[in-house]
Amino acid sequence: MDELQEAHAHADPEFQDEFASGLAHYLARPPPLHRAECLSAALGGSRIYLKREDLNHADTHKANNCIG
Repeated sequence: MDELQEAHAHADPEFQDEFASGLAHYLARPPPLHRAECLSAALGGSRIYLKREDLNHADTHKANNCIG
């Protein structure tokens, strides 16, 4: 773990920014909202947003508990 932390601390700043962005957008709680441009246009210009729960695979096991 110490080696991983050391490597991450000295990683390229561009990589660190991309990594932080990935964490924020794919593991964030609450998950980010994404504008549904095509659906909004198809429904007369309404502003429709989607909550992307499918991007966070950390909680996928919880969804299986509802199937029954």
